Amino acid sequence: MTVSRNPNLQELWDARTHPNLTLMEGSVEFLENAKLCLSVINDTMNLIHIASGKKPVISETTNGYSAICMYV
Repeated sequence: MTVSRNPNLQELWDARTHPNLTLMEGSVEFLENAKLCLSVINDTMNLIHIASGKKPVISETTNGYSAICMYV
């Protein structure tokens, strides 16, 4: 699953509505989403199981750089 080049994306689906969501194959990438805060990405990724064991690729420099993000 790749989420990239979405200049106005600010929210993701509510993964809590699918508490047993598992990505059976492949990996996850979040790249070049200017308004998507890292906290939103991380909150979602904490609720998704990646069966392949591959670590998600989440750019800390190309996501959220054009948004006011709360870091807790």
